[in-house]
Amino acid sequence: RTGLVRIVDTDLKRARSAAGAAAAADPDFWKPLFTRAIIEYFANDIEAAVEASREALARDENTSILTNLGTFELCAGNIEQARERYLRVRELAPQAHSGDEFLGLVHYYLGEYEISRQLRQRAIEALADGSPEIHQMWSGLAESRWRSGDTTGAVQAWLQAIEIVERDRLRGTSGQDDAAARVHYYAAVRKLSPRAVSDEVIEKLRVELDALTEAGLSASAWVSAAKAYLNLDQSIRAKTALANAAETCPGYARLPDFADLTKQ
Repeated sequence: RTGLVRIVDTDLKRARSAAGAAAAADPDFWKPLFTRAIIEYFANDIEAAVEASREALARDENTSILTNLGTFELCAGNIEQARERYLRVRELAPQAHSGDEFLGLVHYYLGEYEISRQLRQRAIEALADGSPEIHQMWSGLAESRWRSGDTTGAVQAWLQAIEIVERDRLRGTSGQDDAAARVHYYAAVRKLSPRAVSDEVIEKLRVELDALTEAGLSASAWVSAAKAYLNLDQSIRAKTALANAAETCPGYARLPDFADLTKQ
């Protein structure tokens, strides 16, 4: 989960121009630069996204800017800077879930899995009586549990993620990123608990994943695809998917999930 709100505009030049004009018109207002940063991120220009976010932050320090800037810093591979952004989010909004959620991701990057698990668990407990309808949060918890040695807890969390993503799919509210994540979740459960997911389901998902990757994906969806292919024992496809993710977000290659893959 990136924490970003996607802005869809087929004319990126026009979107950039509009955001730039708005920022110049009111040099004290932060939102145009905040918007410009998101546009740059989805245009695959992470350096421009970081720069615009930092300019927005100079105008106003708030959790929305800090959370997105942390995401962009992680994307660029600036893990310590991302950590500082999320720590500040938690300072500004200690009761909110976002600081713990994304700090949990930072500690996962750093290989500090038990700390990551604790933070991600606390973030979940801060939302909706401890049962948020955000599949990415459950998958994050699953990964931290698995790396901490709690295979049973990891499977349970991934099954919760599957329940949510399938519900969103039936409602017609899921997109390409969700579709790639869905395959990743099933493949992860299959790897840890082979009897929980049938051969027929896995083969169907494998076909779906191949179709998704042929159509092209966002950086975060490429990460899901790479994780899925790893769990499906398709290391060559996993490496290709990771390379595609790293074209936009080189920091994603530093995820511990890909430690063996990047050594090849």
